[in-house]
Amino acid sequence: MTMTAPLKSDVRWRFEQYIGGTWRPSVSGKRREVIDPATATIVGDVADGGIADAEAAVACARKAFDEGPWAGLDVRSRVRALQPAVDYLVENQDALLEAEIAECGSPIKTAGALHVGFALAHSQYFLDVAPSLRLEQPLGFHSPPFSVSHIVREPEGVVAAITPFNFPLLLAVWKVIPALLMGNSVVLKPNPRTPLSAMLLAEALSRTDLPPGQFNVVTGDVEVGQYLVESALVDHVTFTGSTGVGRTVAAGAAQTLKNVTLELGGKSASVILPDADFDLVVDGVLFGVNFYAGQCCEAGSRVFVPREREDELIDRLVRRAATIRLGDTRNPETDVGPVISAEKAAELERVVNDATAAGATLACGGRRAEIGDGYFFQPTVIHNVSNDMAIARQELFGPVLTVIGYDSVDDAVRLANDTAYGLAATVWSTNMVNAYETSRRLRAGTVWINDHHQLRPDAPFGGYRQSGIGRELGEEGFFDFTETKHIYMSLTNDRQSRFWSLVLPEE
Repeated sequence: MTMTAPLKSDVRWRFEQYIGGTWRPSVSGKRREVIDPATATIVGDVADGGIADAEAAVACARKAFDEGPWAGLDVRSRVRALQPAVDYLVENQDALLEAEIAECGSPIKTAGALHVGFALAHSQYFLDVAPSLRLEQPLGFHSPPFSVSHIVREPEGVVAAITPFNFPLLLAVWKVIPALLMGNSVVLKPNPRTPLSAMLLAEALSRTDLPPGQFNVVTGDVEVGQYLVESALVDHVTFTGSTGVGRTVAAGAAQTLKNVTLELGGKSASVILPDADFDLVVDGVLFGVNFYAGQCCEAGSRVFVPREREDELIDRLVRRAATIRLGDTRNPETDVGPVISAEKAAELERVVNDATAAGATLACGGRRAEIGDGYFFQPTVIHNVSNDMAIARQELFGPVLTVIGYDSVDDAVRLANDTAYGLAATVWSTNMVNAYETSRRLRAGTVWINDHHQLRPDAPFGGYRQSGIGRELGEEGFFDFTETKHIYMSLTNDRQSRFWSLVLPEE
């Protein structure tokens, strides 16, 4: 990724909400500060929305969908309308990168490649592929004679998109761009900690011919999200976040039986088969749990290794983890940034302490790293862990790796599947047949072989069990924002060809 201007650490961002095609302060007039987790300094502030702001955003979105032209346009027209927004994001990617680093604490090299790079590439992919989607399907002649049917996918209506703190721009475009391309109106609520990227996305969309109210950004905390979830004027809620909050979202949406897409938590397993290449495994496993300080729902936080090779793996993981560089997120040499808050760092310490008190062994890390005032946490490896310990069952959202020995591959698969989650998993092996067979046995929505964190926009992403409902990306990521309609057409006036004759006598 190239930048058009040098990054600045002293940028002060300031945004209002984007509602009905205009920038508005919150009704209360309150504002919320944005904190850089790498420095614990204020980098900006945004309007702090409430229920009245959410009501206004939903009302604008409802009117835009019900009365505006967008839903009736063909997909190619929507693509043409949205292309200037993606072009604007590409032209201003230096600002996007600065915002992501400032609000997320992601190091520049990972923020550039994934937070921003993937967001731009995926946005363009959505525009490129949307016209080829099969939104209409004729079924041809059927019984009774001279009748045909037509299947069409139509816009749902108002979509509420609620995004988390970890990849604010990427996950926003995963939801917003496909929903708009399918003809919906959207209300986006970013996480209160990371609202900047959502505002820059609004800035990009404000420079298009998108009808007023078709896209809105409302800020705020739990009460705003609750209103969006429960509102009868909202037709679909797409939420990414923890499983606990996901349950609340599902319960709230059930009051009006609206559609939901839930991409929730994970406790992804890395299954190391006996023939695995440990040179590859060590780096891959550490990447799986330390990328973005472990703050990924699909992070590989549980490792299952043949018991006879467990000591070897622990020794190599500890030596390699010591080379991971924490620090200044604007330094291209930095590998891992902070966790999102001081509270999260303290929580991780408590979980590690509880595990060692329960009999686990801390091999390295386990403590907050003292780097300025930032919320850094040491890369952590803990072993002598049983699969029923809390540290092996809870999603931690931090750079904490648990290592569990197994006696047979069947044992490893059983342990890997013994979880409430099912978002992702990895298999490590030099035998692709064995690796593929094992991947088919793992209950997860994505399974990588000899790699981790590899997502592509044409492949669906989502989880089994309590890792979520529905899929993002791929064709499913588009179709999730549509309703399916069957249109039946009788092509004859012959009364005897109808089923009426089974009920109504001849006149």
